Amino acid sequence: MANRRTAPPAVTLAKSALRLCSPFIIGATNMPFVDVAAVTEIPAQRGRTVRVMGRSIALFKVGDSIHAIDDSCPHAGSSLGGGQLTGCLVRCPSHGLRFDVRNGRMPGNSGLAVPAYPVRIDEGRVHVAIDTDAAPCLTSSSAGCSAGSVS
Repeated sequence: MANRRTAPPAVTLAKSALRLCSPFIIGATNMPFVDVAAVTEIPAQRGRTVRVMGRSIALFKVGDSIHAIDDSCPHAGSSLGGGQLTGCLVRCPSHGLRFDVRNGRMPGNSGLAVPAYPVRIDEGRVHVAIDTDAAPCLTSSSAGCSAGSVS
């Protein structure tokens, strides 16, 4: 049976954190979580790029949740962390491709995606789990995304 991956859990920033608000996980549950940033270091409407286990990961704050996706746009390798965030969609600064930061998927294109990673918050710190064999999530749902029009 093929190794099937689903969307990573979103983590709310409520009181004592570690409250998962999505039942989905990616990869093995024993992946190491790495402390990558303070929650306060992640700006609104933009991402923050961090290096984790040799990878560039873009962190995004959407409402009360933090999401992590691969920083490199699959089209030309531009940094998604430097893109404009509208709702839950980040726009690549180079060519305008948009990706849902909750699952790494490009809306309307089931084949184009970037890896998305599990996130947890502990005492105001963001921790990301990295699977060295990570592949794009296999969920295409963008339900609940309140992204406005991106031009």
